[in-house]
Amino acid sequence: MVVFGIVLSNSIASIAEWENIRKWLIERVRIVGLFDLPANTFGETGVATTVIIAYKPKSSEKYLLDADYEVFIKEVENIGYEVKTVKRTITFKPQFLINEETFEHTSKLEEDFSTMQDEFKEFLKRQELEIKNAFNFKIS
Repeated sequence: MVVFGIVLSNSIASIAEWENIRKWLIERVRIVGLFDLPANTFGETGVATTVIIAYKPKSSEKYLLDADYEVFIKEVENIGYEVKTVKRTITFKPQFLINEETFEHTSKLEEDFSTMQDEFKEFLKRQELEIKNAFNFKIS
């Protein structure tokens, strides 16, 4: 079994000119998750990205590609840091949650990944055994 992730520009994941590439990928792998990340997640590129998480089934598991299936989709808005350039050096400044009562910063990062992980675990509960096993998912 092979599980992999690809980070792509949103334009590759969505514009018509890349439709053949998307079709080629969908015919060969089971798309498990799509995570849209905001621009500047990877430095000051200005590029919004999509992370594609996929499962390449064994030849005996091709049925996983035949039927309609659910894909976990999440738009990440808060990544826990802000990208800044200071004297031509890119820095990643942590962004902390603010206590609504005191208006002071807390020690907890303002990020969506923790809740996304919990949501992904719930998603896996509804998937075929092969997908659960690929992600070492155990029902507890």
